[in-house]
Amino acid sequence: MKKCVFCTGEAYPVWREGKYRAYRCRRCLTVSVQPLPEQTASLYDRDYFQRWYLSCADSRGQYLSGLFRSLKKYLPKPGRLLDVGCGTGIFLEVAARNGWQVLGEEISPFAVSWCRQHGFTIAEGPLTEVKLPENSFDLVTFWDVLAHVPEAPQYLAAAGKLLKSGGLILVKTPCHQVSLFRMARLFSFTGKSRALLHVPAQLHHFNSLSLARVLAGAGFKQVKIMEVKEHSGQVKFSSNQLSSYLFFQVKRLKDVLGLRKSLVGLGCKPGAAVTGNAQVNTDNRKK
Repeated sequence: MKKCVFCTGEAYPVWREGKYRAYRCRRCLTVSVQPLPEQTASLYDRDYFQRWYLSCADSRGQYLSGLFRSLKKYLPKPGRLLDVGCGTGIFLEVAARNGWQVLGEEISPFAVSWCRQHGFTIAEGPLTEVKLPENSFDLVTFWDVLAHVPEAPQYLAAAGKLLKSGGLILVKTPCHQVSLFRMARLFSFTGKSRALLHVPAQLHHFNSLSLARVLAGAGFKQVKIMEVKEHSGQVKFSSNQLSSYLFFQVKRLKDVLGLRKSLVGLGCKPGAAVTGNAQVNTDNRKK
């Protein structure tokens, strides 16, 4: 029986393809993929960012700007912000325009170089290793990052140390219900079902309840989970690749079934009250 990397609960298999297996924790309900890669920086090269971010940078920036604006009532007043896994700096630009003092963290040499060329200050390396002052940030954000990090529990612990007392963590991640893994099993005969789950890039899969339990388990209080629409920008694929064709068709099927949703989780570091527009309330009942 496998153990959950977040809570050490027992986990049972829900999907398999080739060397990859996905296990769902019976306690916190998070699904994690094994084997976890020892090195992930090599996955995030120029081609990756060109395919998933730079090719739709304008629409992604508009999406993040609108989403961040809709969350304003839950956030502290603009102060120091750390964006973990900042990629090519799309959100750093959004936050800076909204009055935040921004710093990015990133492991990809390509993305670090790109951000620095565009004027952003970047801490290069894993969050667990970069040298940043503790208790110094008002907001730490993970935009579609936590699910990609092998050491996700350690990243949450590091974020907690970097936040000021009463500071907030914000985690956005795809909402992957168990039904998505059932769908993936139907496509397993193609040998390409991992495209549906974005494996091996995405290692951890959350629903609203599992994300709430993971954040609470990491020591954050007043956890709030919200469902939001996923970014609908077009990602470019080569038409002669089976995996690309499968991804496109599955994306359409997920749209029809209403499975293309994301979650935003907010949590407060225990301490002084958040000096923002609203307190973060617990609302994690949705499974």
